[in-house]
Amino acid sequence: MPSAKKAPELLSIGELAASTGVSPDTIRVWERRYGAPKPVRLPSGHRRYTPEQLRWLRRVVEAVAAGHRPGSVVPRGDEELERLLERQRASPAPAALDEWIALIRGFDSPALAAALRADYERQGAAPFVSRTCVPLLSAVGRAWADGRLEIRHEHFLTELLHDLLRGARVTVGAPGAGPSLLLCTLEQDMHDLPVQMAALIAAQMGVRVRLLGRDTPLDQVLTAAREMAVDAVCAPVPLVLASPEQERLVLRLRAGLPESVELCVGWQDARFARRPPRGVSIVRELGEYELWLRDLLRPRGFGSQSA
Repeated sequence: MPSAKKAPELLSIGELAASTGVSPDTIRVWERRYGAPKPVRLPSGHRRYTPEQLRWLRRVVEAVAAGHRPGSVVPRGDEELERLLERQRASPAPAALDEWIALIRGFDSPALAAALRADYERQGAAPFVSRTCVPLLSAVGRAWADGRLEIRHEHFLTELLHDLLRGARVTVGAPGAGPSLLLCTLEQDMHDLPVQMAALIAAQMGVRVRLLGRDTPLDQVLTAAREMAVDAVCAPVPLVLASPEQERLVLRLRAGLPESVELCVGWQDARFARRPPRGVSIVRELGEYELWLRDLLRPRGFGSQSA
């Protein structure tokens, strides 16, 4: 029967989340708020999703990563989203982008690492993140959504970028003086590549960085901030993960930190449902993050190492 053939293709909400990077909580929030993605309900009441919904959600992720708000793209159908993304994709890309995609497809670590390292050395930290990492990750996301790359390719690139960003930060070296910044993700946020990007930019500007990695429990972040006596905490939260639950985590984080410790959240068009409380800075793009770092340096009289 047709239904028997289709059943194995259905995805659980956990599988849908793992295949797109959108948390189950956010998927449920979007379903309640925008009516999509609307699951197939099994007799048991469990949610299941079709391959078509997986492709649609990947396009939503790409649109949000490009700067569109969930409220403007989640209600759109697949064809409308594709037309929107085609216009977005017409923007200029790095000349070597196709070559890099080919290297990713062939798992050529030495060649890809050498090409990206040369690009970093030519540009510096912030331009490398904005002009190389972000376009490359977006291109890989498009190729993934179109079926030209698979999740193994995306994970391959992510791990290579982790190594490159860490190595570049070691090369920059730790400043002898300067404000100290603790970088982390929020609970259940498994996207820690923005943490590595933010750490490299901060280190190059003369900030002493400390990293906790991904999915660190909130109480552990607060304890570490006290034990390290940091001047600021930053949680680079991609917009696609924004949810009421994460907003509450940010509020709890602010409440648990000493008043003298600055708190910065956001990365790509991040926003609160309401005005953030005093002591929480929301950054919506890389330029705003750099300005926040300069403000962090200025009151304490530290200079910046960046050009």
